[in-house]
Amino acid sequence: RDFYRAEGYPFARVVIPQQSFKEGLLNLTVLEGRYGVIKATGETELVEGVTPYLERLKPGEIIEGALLEDTMQYIDNLAGIQISPAMSPGKELGTGDLVVNVRMETKQGGEVGLDNAGSRYTGEYRAHLDYFLNSSIAFADRLGLSAMVTDEGLWFGSIDYEKPFGTSGFHAGIGYARTGYQLGKEYTSLDATGMASIFSAQFSYSIFRSPRANLHLSAIFQHKVLKEEFASLSQHQNKYSQTLPIVLCYDYRDTFAGGGATYGNLVWTPGVLHLDTAATAQDIISANKRGWFNKVNLDVARIQNLPENFVLYARVAAQWADSNLDASERLELGGIEGVRAYPVGEGNGDVGVLAQVELRYKVGDYTPYAFYDVGSSNINYRPWDLPSRQSRDISGAGLGIRGNSMNWFGDLAIAWRGSGGAPQSDSADNNWRILFSLNKTF
Repeated sequence: RDFYRAEGYPFARVVIPQQSFKEGLLNLTVLEGRYGVIKATGETELVEGVTPYLERLKPGEIIEGALLEDTMQYIDNLAGIQISPAMSPGKELGTGDLVVNVRMETKQGGEVGLDNAGSRYTGEYRAHLDYFLNSSIAFADRLGLSAMVTDEGLWFGSIDYEKPFGTSGFHAGIGYARTGYQLGKEYTSLDATGMASIFSAQFSYSIFRSPRANLHLSAIFQHKVLKEEFASLSQHQNKYSQTLPIVLCYDYRDTFAGGGATYGNLVWTPGVLHLDTAATAQDIISANKRGWFNKVNLDVARIQNLPENFVLYARVAAQWADSNLDASERLELGGIEGVRAYPVGEGNGDVGVLAQVELRYKVGDYTPYAFYDVGSSNINYRPWDLPSRQSRDISGAGLGIRGNSMNWFGDLAIAWRGSGGAPQSDSADNNWRILFSLNKTF
């Protein structure tokens, strides 16, 4: 029995049949454990949706632990679906009946929130609303809507739709996003406005799934259009691009030194940038960004449990490129996802690396933490304006506290600059910054 279970057959057992002992021999019968009845229970439409996934498991076949686990986990990961599988003895000796109860865990939901993580020129204070609807058109699909506005008039809206195809882990989706903005503060006199839109089509596949580790592959086609106008200068610029990020996402949980999780992604993005006539003329004598480009991004994070309710969080993100990139494709060092002591837009570069470290302490619903961030970038992959500074190195540290209660989630932190001096992306020279976010799920 132990041998079979070690080989991935959890329901195998050994029985001693009725027999007479002749010549001192004992006959043992191994019941490998086979499927009897396999069915789903619950609401009719949910049962009809789940049944094709259960067809991977065949009555009469040996119960393989890995295949059973993979099937149950995939069904349980479908949007809004929750299952309760149960195995019971079958009518025939050595068989087991699998009954999977299916229910709709979440039909719809979302989040509203407020933060000050935006740019001072397009709106530091941001309010957002996210909403999703599961099984809206077809079983286990998801329709998502998002909206955001800022105190400087920037607005953003998006719609996304995704659904599974087949029963092997393949998903496809489409999306559209649009943003409008105008520059404020010191740039108000430029009367600068912009409009950006992104159409996307995504395909993804679950390569490997288990309670301890997951590996997913996706490809996302993006068509981006940006129109900018500087009314006071009677200038405008149009550009558009097509990109095809190939994304490998992973997560892994282990018991090392008290347990932890490692997760992240590796992204290769080939693309092409097109500029209008006026922008092309300027680009030829400067950065030479138009045309084909490639970039690779690596993002790795680790959450490590420590003694006495302490937790260590560490993250490294890096980007490599083979040519000068448009601003929308650069790695950003500053902001809430980078060096928090510096504003959004600081240290944007074609090539760079940043790291974040946090020491957290769990106290009930609250988690105070101390952090340190550092980043370095090369502004242009291939420098063209030699007198200008071609690299940026910044760092910062701070203290913060996070909390959650009754579907409310908050984060408050103060960050102060280390190395790097005054910000180059913002004329407000503050040595420290206060960051906050408050969100509620529904």
